[in-house]
Amino acid sequence: MGRQYVDKLVKVWLADGREQWILVHVEVQGSREGKFPLRMHVYNHRIFDRYGREVVSLAILTDDDPGWKPSRYESSRWGFRTLTEFPIVKLLEYAGEYQRLQSDPNPFAVVVLAQLKAMETRRDPERRQAWKVQLVKGLYDRGMGREEVRELFRFIDWVLELPEGLEDRFLVEMEAYQQEKKMPT
Repeated sequence: MGRQYVDKLVKVWLADGREQWILVHVEVQGSREGKFPLRMHVYNHRIFDRYGREVVSLAILTDDDPGWKPSRYESSRWGFRTLTEFPIVKLLEYAGEYQRLQSDPNPFAVVVLAQLKAMETRRDPERRQAWKVQLVKGLYDRGMGREEVRELFRFIDWVLELPEGLEDRFLVEMEAYQQEKKMPT
């Protein structure tokens, strides 16, 4: 299959503070792909092979197809069977929860909202620009630290890309907002 890279691999600790190696493999998939379940299976086993530790694979589906929800890979022949099941989060399922996402203090709520608005405004740059302003202003209103705001802004800026003229308008509006609120740029 060639050289491949997982989206994110993290080491976690148990709630009681004991260290235990559980590698969490998070795969973000933005489009329908027939071989995605096979890739999840292969990545899980390659990670296990590399580290010899328990691996939990999770999928975040950011595509716009409500019916596509792959959650398992299965293969069998001549009495041999292999099965890999993995939990999924389908961001599209949060589409009706804009108000809850906007008020949720969890930074991941902003990430989900930005992705949903990117899908929704794909062909409407004016609405996209308005949402980008609203989401970035919302970062300041959440009481987040400077670095956290900066990192989330980078994500929003990447996901809600604007044409040049609207990007300029966005920047002017954000500069005015920062001056009004007496915030550092």
